[in-house]
Amino acid sequence: MYNFKMPIVHTYDSDYDKRKELLVEVLGYTEEELEQFSKTMYMCNVAINLTLGQLELIVKPFYDNDIHICITDCCGNHLSFPQAGINLTKEPPKDHYYDKPVVSRDQLVDPFTQKEKERREILAQPDSAFYANIPKCPTCQSPNVEKISLSSKVVGGALFGLFSSNVRKTMHCKNCGYKW
Repeated sequence: MYNFKMPIVHTYDSDYDKRKELLVEVLGYTEEELEQFSKTMYMCNVAINLTLGQLELIVKPFYDNDIHICITDCCGNHLSFPQAGINLTKEPPKDHYYDKPVVSRDQLVDPFTQKEKERREILAQPDSAFYANIPKCPTCQSPNVEKISLSSKVVGGALFGLFSSNVRKTMHCKNCGYKW
């Protein structure tokens, strides 16, 4: 199974009108859906769970019109046309390609909910880049940590000197109490 991605940009893009026309004709998107895509996203999935046959039919009109697209496999890996098994011959653009959409509505991405779905998918991945910059306690791995304030370092240094546990430390774990 394959996914079809492409940039959806605003009206100042020179290919916008043709891209919009092909998305309506080839995939069956409505004007309202395309407007929502252009408001919320740049590069996004526009059709998902495609067979190789469907993908070949979809790609051809965009290729003929020199419109940049992207193909990904089910794991999100970007594929070139040959890697996906598609052999294309450049032809002059046509005025009309298909009488009805190539895919069913359930293979189209809903632009009104796509951003929220992507956000939820990222948050659901505990090892994602989203969580990479969250500090964790080196002892118990808890993210419930706080930076030791400068004022608490000054007070500790004034009362206990270099023997203060806060002077040389930066962070404090609220879970186990470890300071580092």
